[in-house]
Amino acid sequence: MSFQIKYRLRFFYKINKGYLDKALLQIPDIMNQASGNFHRDTQGRIDGYQIFDIDPNSILSQIGLMPNDIIKSVNGQPVDSPAKAMQMFNDVKGSNNIQIGINRNGRDEDHAVVITQ
Repeated sequence: MSFQIKYRLRFFYKINKGYLDKALLQIPDIMNQASGNFHRDTQGRIDGYQIFDIDPNSILSQIGLMPNDIIKSVNGQPVDSPAKAMQMFNDVKGSNNIQIGINRNGRDEDHAVVITQ
């Protein structure tokens, strides 16, 4: 008998709400802290956003993102269109925590970001 076990790695980060709110007011600055493009599956459908390069001092690095990561979901919503990706920036502004689904080197990971006062 053969079993196939799939597990997800979990990572936890904390970030100050004031710092996050200030950063989210400057979305173009956040976009300049990393380069990337939408990732496509074998049928050509957008299935995430792949980061190519990232500033090690950026807010994106501070929540655990790394070069070659593919952001698959934010708060359970798939990153499957540019419009949805932009809406996700607005959606996280009022959140107390953010769940980011990432594919890193072929492994699925969950990154939980807790927003502190």
